[in-house]
Amino acid sequence: MYGITRCPQCGYTQKTAAACGSCGAPMNYSNPFGATPRPDSKPTPSRPAAAPAIAKEKAPVSVKPSESGTNPSGRLVFHGSGGSLFGIHIVNIFFTLLTLGAYYFWGKAKVRNYLFGQSEFAGDRFAYHGTGRELFTGFLKAAIIFGTISALFRAAPFLPGGIAVKIAAILLAYALLLTFIPMAVVGSRRYRLSRSSWRGIRFSFRGKTNAFIKLFLRGTLLSLFTFGIYYPFFLTRQYAFMTDGAYFGNRKFAFDGEGKGIFGVYMKALGLWMIWGIFVGIAMPVATIFVGDFGVDLFGSKKMAVAVVIGSLIIATALVAVYLQSFLSAKRQSYFWNHTTIDTARFQSTIGFHPLFLLTLTNFFLLIVTLGFGWPWAAARKARYYMSNIRLEGAIDLQAVQQEAQAASPTGDALGGLLDVDVGFGPA
Repeated sequence: MYGITRCPQCGYTQKTAAACGSCGAPMNYSNPFGATPRPDSKPTPSRPAAAPAIAKEKAPVSVKPSESGTNPSGRLVFHGSGGSLFGIHIVNIFFTLLTLGAYYFWGKAKVRNYLFGQSEFAGDRFAYHGTGRELFTGFLKAAIIFGTISALFRAAPFLPGGIAVKIAAILLAYALLLTFIPMAVVGSRRYRLSRSSWRGIRFSFRGKTNAFIKLFLRGTLLSLFTFGIYYPFFLTRQYAFMTDGAYFGNRKFAFDGEGKGIFGVYMKALGLWMIWGIFVGIAMPVATIFVGDFGVDLFGSKKMAVAVVIGSLIIATALVAVYLQSFLSAKRQSYFWNHTTIDTARFQSTIGFHPLFLLTLTNFFLLIVTLGFGWPWAAARKARYYMSNIRLEGAIDLQAVQQEAQAASPTGDALGGLLDVDVGFGPA
């Protein structure tokens, strides 16, 4: 007999039993995925080898903790709830208002600590080690940098010396801004990974800032000059840089994807968006001209009927935009995750764009209906969906992982917040 085994049908980890506690499939103990027998177990007679199973396409499965208290191998699990996060959120709002905004950074650290602490992999939870004080001091430094650039923009029209000096000042301000954006991205990534750990081992980021500045400036210019055609390649190279520079202890993450892997997806989305734009461009004037008596009878006046038609097209356009964005996001994230490795293990994603579209749409309506107070539930639903659809396939020699923590300043994270740059573990 074996102590712990995994179902060959659904991958559910459980104590030894005649049938799977999740899907009910009969368990085969002749080769339970490399499990080792207990020392006190008796040898069992050999059985005929089973016929090889026909490979089937993997489908998303829900994450369920096993009866033994451990989780299915390789799966990420989110245990948090909107109610618990709401308690933290409402206290943060109260103290932020009471301190005229100063408590915001301590509240932000508490939210991160909760989200990390509720995220689990292979039976152990992640931890966040950042503090509100670090975020606050980082914000002060970032505010000085951003304030200098903003002041240069404002002062440019009033500088003496003619139009040439004013143009030079504006160009200098834009150059500084384009330089600090990649600095913020790298700084944010470096800080957040350095303050994150699993089983006591810290993550880190070791990419060079100068290298990313060059990559960012080159990609931005090429994307502009090619009217966005180069953007998928630019996005892939950004992700490759962020992944190849990430470490868990002394174990390196790696990315083996290419821009052409998502190029077709972006072109398809762009084509659909252009078709929709042409449809709206034709439908709006036609509808307003031919609204006629039907619209007057239904809405009381032609002006009201035209307003309803235009409003309906605007709402439909917003829905199409969210749908296409969900399509792009799901395809991009799945491609990026599926080409991300650590050691000899590879990530696998089952993120689908229809579920992601419904999640995005319902979260949006939740925020609208609750006037923003539903954010904790929206955040918990999003985290639970993503983690239930990402797993790690393959083995990592955890005994060989050694601590190699790296120093990082919170200034980059704060500058990223000022510039609305959000950098997490995986693809966004």
